[in-house]
Amino acid sequence: ALFAFIALYDDSFTRKRNSHRYMIVDEFQDTNPVQMMVCLMTLKEPNLSVVGDWKQSIFGFRHADVDNIRRFEERLNIFTEFLNDGEERVVFKLPQVKEAVLRENYRSSSQIIDYAFKALSTPMSKGDKPSSVEVNIIAADERITEEHTHIRKVSAKSPTDEANIVLTLIDEYVHK
Repeated sequence: ALFAFIALYDDSFTRKRNSHRYMIVDEFQDTNPVQMMVCLMTLKEPNLSVVGDWKQSIFGFRHADVDNIRRFEERLNIFTEFLNDGEERVVFKLPQVKEAVLRENYRSSSQIIDYAFKALSTPMSKGDKPSSVEVNIIAADERITEEHTHIRKVSAKSPTDEANIVLTLIDEYVHK
């Protein structure tokens, strides 16, 4: 992403040759500021759709910055101002951001959702109080997912042992 950023930042021909009218970025919570600025410099029009869940950010070790999605509109303004300092690199006026919150889950069975909420509200140590979790997620069509849902609790002595146990269980499931 850094080389793309440099090429786009330094050369208007490269920006123009690689520009698009529309862009959709999934898992946006795992992008970093450079990747967000590359998106802005490659758009001809303000048609950037991002999808993500800030609670599922897992790539901090690769410099992903969850604030790209948590503070999306603020970041748009900051990065556009930075990129357009001295030369127009973001060629459109920023519109008002439209947010659509998705609250229905069509991928997980009720068994998985119930277990996840139980895990989220479980105290981590003796002195902790259980946290409250707002339940407003709808499970997928049970006819499709319940037969494929299996929750198994495993204990392991180390992360390596845990990984090996999980891989063994997946292998057993796949090769039934």
